[in-house]
Amino acid sequence: MPSRAAPGADGAPRPDEMPDVGRWPPRPSEIASWPIPWRERWGRRSNDLEEIGVPFPESERRAYREVKAAMEQGEPALPASHPRVSSDTP
Repeated sequence: MPSRAAPGADGAPRPDEMPDVGRWPPRPSEIASWPIPWRERWGRRSNDLEEIGVPFPESERRAYREVKAAMEQGEPALPASHPRVSSDTP
């Protein structure tokens, strides 16, 4: 009979023993290369989805798909009405 690795000091299973449940994160590495305004849009959208009841991590997955599609369609990263976008900046 194969021996099992001992649990961690706190009795919790070791990371190599934990079942793969399709964890999120890890997030797609692509997000790290997005410009900050796009990452901000993704984070805000994820938060908005959670506020209306979409559970984590599905909120982040859905936000990723939506924001990536917006990028591909050439939409601006942040809408003109967003507080960080100002029309009086040079």
